[in-house]
Amino acid sequence: MPIVVKDFTWSETETEVAVVVPLKGVRPAKADVYSTATYIKVNYPPYLFEADLLHPVDDVESKAEIGDGKVKFVLKKAEAVIWGELVLKDVDKATLRARREQSQEASFKRQVDDKKAATEAATKRQSAAVRKQMDLDAGQRKALQNAKDLEKGKFSEAMDEVAAADAEREAKLQAAAAAKRKGARKAKQKAGDTAAAATAAAKHGGGGGGAAAAGPAKKPEGPTALRKTGTISIKFTPRAFVTAARESHAVEESEWLEKQAAARKAVQEAKDAVDSGIADDPLWLKDKGNEFFKAGNYQSAVNAFTAAVTLDPKMAPLYSNRAAAHMKMNDFHAGAQDCSKAISLLTPPVDANRRSRLIAYSRRAAALSALEDYESAINDIQIAISLDPENTSLAADLATLRDKASKSTSGTTSFATVRDTDNDEGVSEGLGVVGGGAGGSNAGGGESGEID
Repeated sequence: MPIVVKDFTWSETETEVAVVVPLKGVRPAKADVYSTATYIKVNYPPYLFEADLLHPVDDVESKAEIGDGKVKFVLKKAEAVIWGELVLKDVDKATLRARREQSQEASFKRQVDDKKAATEAATKRQSAAVRKQMDLDAGQRKALQNAKDLEKGKFSEAMDEVAAADAEREAKLQAAAAAKRKGARKAKQKAGDTAAAATAAAKHGGGGGGAAAAGPAKKPEGPTALRKTGTISIKFTPRAFVTAARESHAVEESEWLEKQAAARKAVQEAKDAVDSGIADDPLWLKDKGNEFFKAGNYQSAVNAFTAAVTLDPKMAPLYSNRAAAHMKMNDFHAGAQDCSKAISLLTPPVDANRRSRLIAYSRRAAALSALEDYESAINDIQIAISLDPENTSLAADLATLRDKASKSTSGTTSFATVRDTDNDEGVSEGLGVVGGGAGGSNAGGGESGEID
């Protein structure tokens, strides 16, 4: 059940309407903005803002800006007139639904027409660009061909000059080779004549000898020996993440691994403490979560309640108790969402679930107070008072919240928290302390640690 935002502001001129919706601490990325000519909406769980405009606006000229913790609509009026009021009132739901559907259909048709017109314009621009490119390409091709012809003529002239130079150089080389061969023949003939004269002299002289010429050294026979083979062992450091290790992320990764190990250990210890099969009982997991909560192990309590929710998603106290554990860890957004889920399950509202509803509304009020959403917290406390009119602590908290809402300053509020355990039929007052800002602590669970 979303929380309806009522603390928006608006202003107008004859031509424009400005609407400012606070984001109440929710990140802008989580906000979903939608608008038509007669309807605007901002959905940012657990909050919801919507308004059926008194008169139509020009949704083409209108715009929405997200930033600085708010969403600002600047709407261009279709007709220049002072409205006096922003929202259309005294109209039945069927008429409003028909009005919204008509506006949505008109907006959708305009979007289709705009897209079609944009497509046609883009096609025309593309055709014109293609024709222009074709004309440009023709001119460029002609200029390129002329340049090629010019370069081809220059290249032919250069090649002719190179061929003439090559022919002249080849002629000179052939002439030099012929002269060298002629000289070699003369030297060979002269050497032959000298050898013949020496042979003749040896025969007539009767002696002769000579030294044996030494031959070249022989190479060793056989193939060269191969080197011995070996094995190189390579090991990598085990890593739980698929990404590469970064020194800048080392602390965050270490904290995440420690939390996961602690959560797995707590759940395993809880399962090992009982016979097989009991750990699949949501009531047993609920009791185990309560034990973790009372022991101050809030993360393990969240894990136990989450496991129980998986087995029985319709058990409202599981969400209410998990909200208390979230709020102990200062996660007030998650706490408020779990309380909203518990409230949605506690239907129809009967006396049997009155105390559980009292817990859920007062706990969500604590979370909203910590988020400084005092108006929504006041609404929840008023509902809690209607469920327990004699609870004086709730009445005191209502007065304190109204005072803080009027001052809109950070501080500390003494806040009443209720409990609904298996052994306690009453309401415990003054158990919790909720901070007026981000520094709130001990929310929803109470100093006694007892939860639903």
